[in-house]
Amino acid sequence: MYGLMLEFGPEKLIEEFAQQYIIEYGQNKLNKIVELVKSSSRVKEFINHIVERNSKPDPESLQLLMNSHSSFMWAKEETLCMGALVVIVNWSGTIYSGYSQEKDQQKTEVIARLIDHCSRLKYNQINNFFHRYYRRLRLIIDK
Repeated sequence: MYGLMLEFGPEKLIEEFAQQYIIEYGQNKLNKIVELVKSSSRVKEFINHIVERNSKPDPESLQLLMNSHSSFMWAKEETLCMGALVVIVNWSGTIYSGYSQEKDQQKTEVIARLIDHCSRLKYNQINNFFHRYYRRLRLIIDK
């Protein structure tokens, strides 16, 4: 599935993930996640640390960051992933301005690695949230 995600741009991957999340959990829950992440001092420190090191976020550090917040500690993998995607959007907004194909490709790889990582954490591996998300992406390609 990682390869499938690499066929999309970063904004489309996030947009489709958010749409699937809204379908399953509602707009209000998505809005709450966005607000929690945007207002978190830990997230701001994390992003500053990454920017200072001139590095990219990795799935493991994003998972630890999300799990350090009480609202995400016992959350489902897709909720954890949604929060981490908001972190990635904030991080990329901090360091990238304008369009660059290379930077978009790097951002796509970070997003795809995160989603792939979170999908592997999912206990139920049969027709779960991530499978439905991958089907969304496949339908877009098959059009």
